[in-house]
Amino acid sequence: MKNESITQPPVIKKILVAVDGSPVSIRGIEYAVQMANEKNAELIALYVDSTSDDMDSRGYYSYALILDVKDEKGIRDVKNIESKEISTILGKYYEKAVKPLPVVLGEAGLEVADLLAKKHNVKLESLIERGHEASVIVGIAKKLDVDLIVIGSHGTKGLDKFLLGSVADKVSKLSHCPVLIVKP
Repeated sequence: MKNESITQPPVIKKILVAVDGSPVSIRGIEYAVQMANEKNAELIALYVDSTSDDMDSRGYYSYALILDVKDEKGIRDVKNIESKEISTILGKYYEKAVKPLPVVLGEAGLEVADLLAKKHNVKLESLIERGHEASVIVGIAKKLDVDLIVIGSHGTKGLDKFLLGSVADKVSKLSHCPVLIVKP
C-alpha cells in the first residue's frame, strides 16, 4: 500500500559550499557545483578566515606589508620595477608571501570554485568572512537563506574531536538547513 502522505522533496535554489582549499574541500566544491547544475541553483562559495587577530581584514600581518618596503638584503621595491607585467607577477607572489597559508589555500579554493562553476554554467558568488568557522558558516547560510550547506570533513578523530569537535559537526548541529558532509 502506498503512503500518500509523502510530500515532494524540497526545492534547492541556493547552495552554500564551505571552502578552505584542502583536498576534501575541493571534493565538496565538485559535489556542490554538480548539484547546483542539476538543480539550476545558485552557488555561494564561502571561505572563513579564522587566522589570528594580528592581521588586517585581508589576511596580511600588520607588520609585514612588504610592497612598500625594501628589505635588508637590498631587494628592489616591487613597485619600482620598470616592466609593468613583471611588477604585476612579482606583486602577486610577494602579496601571497606575507599571507598565512590557510588564507592562501582559502583563496585558491575560491578560485577552484569559480573555475568549476564557469565550466558548468553555474551562477557563483564568492565570499570571504572572518571569524570562527562554524558560527560564520551557519550565520551566512541563515542570512542568505540557503537551502543546503556542503562542507568537507577532515576526519578529526580521538582526543582532537573530543576536545575541539569538527567544524562539519558543529555546522550540522547548528544549521537551519540540511548539511551534506563530504568525507575524504
